[in-house]
Amino acid sequence: MKIFIHSHYYLPGTRAGAEIFLHEIAKHLLRAGHEILVTVNDDTAYDYEGVQVTTNRHNIAAYYMVSDIVITHLQHAETAIELGALYGRPVVHLLHNNDPAGALKYDPPNNYVVYNSEALRRELHLNLPGIVGRPVIFPDHWRNQKDHYYNEFVTLVNCCVEKGGLFLQQLADAMPGIRFMGVLGAYNTQIVQNSRYRNIQFMPVQTDMRIVYDQTRLIIIPSYYESWSLTASEAMASGIPVICNDMPGLRENCGAAAIYCSGNVVPEYRVA
Repeated sequence: MKIFIHSHYYLPGTRAGAEIFLHEIAKHLLRAGHEILVTVNDDTAYDYEGVQVTTNRHNIAAYYMVSDIVITHLQHAETAIELGALYGRPVVHLLHNNDPAGALKYDPPNNYVVYNSEALRRELHLNLPGIVGRPVIFPDHWRNQKDHYYNEFVTLVNCCVEKGGLFLQQLADAMPGIRFMGVLGAYNTQIVQNSRYRNIQFMPVQTDMRIVYDQTRLIIIPSYYESWSLTASEAMASGIPVICNDMPGLRENCGAAAIYCSGNVVPEYRVA
């Protein structure tokens, strides 16, 4: 089949959980013998690990006309619904959060959904055919022999406000004897400022997160919202303890392997 992936960002330019998950799906479909084309929001054309990527700034309808099925997510979901209906193409939506395209709530025909967690499926409960497809990691890629107890940093991945960038400042101020690491994320405004004790070290977006995890003692996930958290999965596979806000998606992902806190409350994270 010819499968068209109508995206806004893609690897390697944007390294975020949604794009990493999308790329793993594209690679799987490619290995299964399908023809894959991904479009993104800039004027570009390249091959990434065998997946062909090009611009969607030209005649986007032409890709719908020659494809057997369309996969989309996030920014282009509404457009995909419209063009899928116009050209009679089935559209599969990858859902990463609880704010999907508004049109999905009206049950557009020939549209299908893949929830990234059972928790998200229960939360949204859309009246469309769908399955749960959790984000993929490969444990052997992350497994190591390190004793992370002796590592230096308590680490936050993605320093935007929504992921806990401001809370990182509060924790660092409250615990001057602890070294923190803030890894910049691929989207949203990043909070890059040091605490009064200058005990935060910042790192740019990483192409290989093992560089981060090899220096990390604990991962904190004080996000306002998480439907799954690829960071939590990678950390656990690396043998790093996770302390996170108590949300259904994180509970489903981490189970009994994490320590849960009820919101961004410094004393709870200090006790944990």
